[in-house]
Amino acid sequence: MRYWLVNESHPHYNLGLEKARNWLLSQGHEVQYAPFGLETQQYDACWFSVIFSWHLPKLLQDAALAVAWGKQVEIGGPATTVNASLIEQHTGVRPICGVDYRFERHPGNYLATFTHRGCVRHCPWCIVPKTEGDIREIPDFIPAKMIHDNNFPATSETHQVRSIERLLAAGFNRVDFDQAWDARLFDKWHLDLYKRVNPLCWRFSFDFLGIEPQIERVCQLLAKEGILNRNKVTIFCLVGFGEGIEKDIYRARRIAELGAYPYVMRYVPLDSLVKRPPAKGWPDDEITQFSRYYNLPQVWTSHVDLEMWLKRIKPRQPSGTARLFD
Repeated sequence: MRYWLVNESHPHYNLGLEKARNWLLSQGHEVQYAPFGLETQQYDACWFSVIFSWHLPKLLQDAALAVAWGKQVEIGGPATTVNASLIEQHTGVRPICGVDYRFERHPGNYLATFTHRGCVRHCPWCIVPKTEGDIREIPDFIPAKMIHDNNFPATSETHQVRSIERLLAAGFNRVDFDQAWDARLFDKWHLDLYKRVNPLCWRFSFDFLGIEPQIERVCQLLAKEGILNRNKVTIFCLVGFGEGIEKDIYRARRIAELGAYPYVMRYVPLDSLVKRPPAKGWPDDEITQFSRYYNLPQVWTSHVDLEMWLKRIKPRQPSGTARLFD
């Protein structure tokens, strides 16, 4: 058969679709990996993959047209699990939800990999518990320079050691764990082990105020090793989920005070069709400028503080329209 593969979240790297392409090619099919277009009519089947929910409107439009053309259509990707009913309603196709194990371990030269799936946490803002469930280790994972694992320290010590050894044996002596490590699980043992693959960045998350003592402990541990600075340590800071403006601001400032880089991440509901929906308890213009301030370290490390930044970007409004920092 002739397959047309569409990454509706282009230009973001789509590991699942890369595996699907290699899997189909290994079975002797002809595969075209490209944006959806009129040329797609010449192919027998069209597979779509969508990573982020705000790319769903384009997916719904393209997939519905492919169905109308009589193509064999499959739809997958992280954004499908919590939007399955919407996709089926608009396209008539029931999407594949969660990990597609037909080609999960298919060999290839990939930019990223998973050494495990799932997580021990069930954070209400996270899609992983819904798409992957509990921890599932992959002993024979395909080594790559970028590790997409959702909670690597939550796997067994045996798996972590085996994974590091496997990466080193494959020639990857500098890797990027691009997801945050759980500070509640991280200790000196993990630091010593992970140093063997020279992480491009040490990433953690400070998503709610209750884990502040663990964030401080990890920062002290990194400081003793001479690792703690904003160029080497990033701590994600979820804002707009519901803790409130004051706590959101406090967490970002606390990360900066500790010497790490506070990467502010605006909460987006898992089924949101827009990239920047209103944030709970935040005026939309305030959360936008707050995120920009901390995501531009040359600003917050200079003499400009947050309040001055907000007033400089948007002048004080007339009386009767109170602003957060006025």
